[in-house]
Amino acid sequence: MSDQKTYDSERTTMWTNIDSKNLTDLSIFSAIYMSGGSAEKLLYHFNNGFGELLQRYFHHGGIIYGQSAGAIVLGKTIDTFQQLNDDLNGLNLISGFSMACHFQEDNGRNF
Repeated sequence: MSDQKTYDSERTTMWTNIDSKNLTDLSIFSAIYMSGGSAEKLLYHFNNGFGELLQRYFHHGGIIYGQSAGAIVLGKTIDTFQQLNDDLNGLNLISGFSMACHFQEDNGRNF
């Protein structure tokens, strides 16, 4: 079974397995979108080298954008409210800043 599905006249591709991807695989895309879910789970899946690959794609002019957890992992850390037990570094692609999605002022942390 293929790890790749193509939608909308071959303009959108979804990978279900990122383990063997390389910069050449990413460079065919004009942008990469990462959906929401769990930032911790995304980072766990990036530990196989895909996180570093995304950083290389970005630093070679690639565009990466995300929704919710997909945006949070682009920041310096995913622990934006200092509530997690682990020190979880993000991809640090937004100039040393962290992303706080679904932010509510009463969460107590100023950015």
